[in-house]
Amino acid sequence: GERDACQSWFGLETRALERLPDIPVASFPFDAGTRAFLPYDSIAPLLGRGAAVSHAAADYLRRQFEIAWKLATYHLDGLTTEECLWRPAQRGLHVVRDTDGRWRGEWPEHEGYELGPPSIAWLTWHIGLWWSMTLDHSFGPATLTRKDATWPGSADAARRWIAELSEQWRRRIEELGDDELQSTARTRWPFTDRPFGDVVAWVNIELTKNAAEIGYARFLYAVKQ
Repeated sequence: GERDACQSWFGLETRALERLPDIPVASFPFDAGTRAFLPYDSIAPLLGRGAAVSHAAADYLRRQFEIAWKLATYHLDGLTTEECLWRPAQRGLHVVRDTDGRWRGEWPEHEGYELGPPSIAWLTWHIGLWWSMTLDHSFGPATLTRKDATWPGSADAARRWIAELSEQWRRRIEELGDDELQSTARTRWPFTDRPFGDVVAWVNIELTKNAAEIGYARFLYAVKQ
């Protein structure tokens, strides 16, 4: 019947199922004639679904981060300094050693394909840069700039740097409640005026992207002539 179909539709929404008897069947967005479900925006407030979705979103973001981090550690484990400093092509973004001995990442003027592929050293520097910036601007004084981030000089040091940033980030997002994820108060970099949950999602995407780039470069290094 209609009620069974509605129960099936809400699936694992335990809170919703418990409250179904309190809601008239006629209120459900279900067309019995066509046995099709309609948009349920009108019923969501009756189920308190907004809070449930918000809580689920926080869990999804954290689990997604753990998946991204596993991918990153897979490609970072065993990485050598020689691999980091190897350049996949004649041109591409790399790190440059200053006269003071510090390694700085080159910064592109555009993002066209003609830039060439980046080195692993640049990619690990880039992860350290955006993660340091995100932590500082979201939970710190928001004073860090690109010039403050330098590549640590070896694969081991880069791995430690990124692992420390990962642990700091994990602690921070585990402390966040739903209200903070929906608030824009912490959203200062890399964009503003959006829910902080968007920043958490961006970190997950950026980490996945850079990890995949490192892995691809390692594949190329392994078969180079």
